[in-house]
Amino acid sequence: MRFKDVARALLLTGAVASLFLLLVPTRRRRYTLVGNERTKVYHHPGCRFALDTDTGVPFRDAAAAETAGYRPCRICIG
Repeated sequence: MRFKDVARALLLTGAVASLFLLLVPTRRRRYTLVGNERTKVYHHPGCRFALDTDTGVPFRDAAAAETAGYRPCRICIG
């Protein structure tokens, strides 16, 4: 295969990948708070004490977190 053919195939592959990323909808975050299961404290996702959403418990609002037995973070929520 010639260099031009390889370059053309790579460009086409990149264009298809870019188009795919544009067309596929991204998952939107459906939570506003993240809870720590061990400490039973909930945080804003940007708080330095918040766990990653993969290990934390997501909550839509403070009422849902408090119903589940969590208390607010004293740093980010007050």
